[in-house]
Amino acid sequence: MRRPTSRPTVPLSSPFLALDTDKVRYNLGVFATDGMTSIGKRIRELREKRGLSQRDIERATGMAAAYISRVENGYTTPSLDSVQRFSAALAVPLHEMFRDGEPSKAKDPIAEMMAGYLRRMKPTDRESLLKLARSLAKVNASD
Repeated sequence: MRRPTSRPTVPLSSPFLALDTDKVRYNLGVFATDGMTSIGKRIRELREKRGLSQRDIERATGMAAAYISRVENGYTTPSLDSVQRFSAALAVPLHEMFRDGEPSKAKDPIAEMMAGYLRRMKPTDRESLLKLARSLAKVNASD
């Protein structure tokens, strides 16, 4: 009789075995170059910004401080599960773990379109449009 295991097993014919591990590692930032920030550097940046120690992250994630250090210093590539645990401990959305610098603001498509028009206008026309926008904002605020 076969003993039950605590970990789920992946059958040898599973499509999960066909992962391109180099591509996954690149996407996690291990081979980061040309200004890209590695996932480890991003984790350290977010942790320090929040005033947390590696021990704080250890308590929140259950991962060893030594492992956290290895990830932050680029010696170990974290799994997606580990990145999710870091994300939860740092209280940031998962996609922010892969972003360079500050979180981006959602772009308003109308504002982007207006900015394009403004770039092509004469300065005097821009001032007239600004006066009109102020007037419209005052009218809408009083409604």
